[in-house]
Amino acid sequence: MDSNNLYKTTNLALCPYLVMNGLEYTAYELSSENVNKVIFIFRDPHSKGPDIAMLFTRAPEKVYHNLWGYFRSQLANALKIAKGK
Repeated sequence: MDSNNLYKTTNLALCPYLVMNGLEYTAYELSSENVNKVIFIFRDPHSKGPDIAMLFTRAPEKVYHNLWGYFRSQLANALKIAKGK
């Protein structure tokens, strides 16, 4: 497939949002620049990936993801304190 028909991202939180908005996940590749990064590849025949990614920054799903991370860290802190007592 032509690389112009693909959208690639390392943003794991963005991946489900891309699928929810019509892009098809096809594969992943390991980053050649950073061994700790994975690049997720989506079929994007209409080049909507960049626009969808922009929308994600203001989407309710992004807010949910951020709040979920916050409360997960609060839970971890509470468990650390509880184990320390």
